[in-house]
Amino acid sequence: MIIEGNDFFERFEKGFSFQDWLEKLDDVNKVKVSRYYEKIYMIVLSEFKEKLSGDYKVNILALVDNHCWDCQFYISVLKRLAENNPNIDFRLLFVQDNVDIHQTTNGGKKSPFIMFYSQDGYLVDTWIERPTIVYQLYAKLRKEYGFSPENKELFLKEYRKAFLKDQEAFYRAAADELSQKICRVN
Repeated sequence: MIIEGNDFFERFEKGFSFQDWLEKLDDVNKVKVSRYYEKIYMIVLSEFKEKLSGDYKVNILALVDNHCWDCQFYISVLKRLAENNPNIDFRLLFVQDNVDIHQTTNGGKKSPFIMFYSQDGYLVDTWIERPTIVYQLYAKLRKEYGFSPENKELFLKEYRKAFLKDQEAFYRAAADELSQKICRVN
């Protein structure tokens, strides 16, 4: 279900900040998210600051899950992007408490589910789970290793290795895709 206008603002007001989310994480995940958040700083500062300087208010509402690695990684990227413009208001809600607005994609309800709203509360765009470049990596590895129960561990091991090797490219890809969504609203 898409929420807009007054329904959006009612839900948006219930959202919490990135810092509040960090405090809700267990110690292991808090350290991970903090590390991702620190790593993205120089990339976003140097490449996206000017791109995100707009005059209109952008409201961003993201549905997250504490134990979701994609949430931990990509919400950190989004937080850094939002810091580049005081007109970006960025809030989080837990998936499990907001299933009515979480849309199905790629065969399920993926997280993070990020919605970009205009200043008057109308949905302009969404971003789901991870950047395109990561989906392409998944496709390549699935073709090579499959994703059957027997091969799942090998697939995940190879995925982690590839991700760590190209981590900066994935940060940049996420920052680029998310900043395009922000600019579209702005």
